[in-house]
Amino acid sequence: LVLQKVHDSPHIYVIDNYLTEAELVKCEQVIQTSAFEQSFVDNPASSDIIVDTEHRTSTFVSLPKQADSKVAAMERKSADLLGVSIGQMEPLQLVRYRQDQFFGVHHDLGILNDDDCSVELPPKQTFCKRRLATIFCYLNDVSEGGC
Repeated sequence: LVLQKVHDSPHIYVIDNYLTEAELVKCEQVIQTSAFEQSFVDNPASSDIIVDTEHRTSTFVSLPKQADSKVAAMERKSADLLGVSIGQMEPLQLVRYRQDQFFGVHHDLGILNDDDCSVELPPKQTFCKRRLATIFCYLNDVSEGGC
């Protein structure tokens, strides 16, 4: 895999053709046969979830871990890229954006300070899962707009 760094803060890399043709076919099968759910965020004050249409309007479907050989291959490739075990990864998700839907500025943990976009993280002794990296695989090309 060849990583091309395109941004420093946050670190963003591009990897062309990250998924194989067989993995892309698997994703297409899931897209065609799955019921997508409204995307949500975790409620920082409880274990509940919140549908937050101010920051994300997409829908998604989660792929059960190690669901089949194609999902397992995508998980292994991603774990190897990040230098972690598959057990440390969240289940893979396919996220769908229709026209005018978006995934706005957000954070994955802590309290967001809207004044300067800083994030106050919980104390280190607080047990919580922390997402250290995200891998995006775009399954389509767009001629304009988009990311």
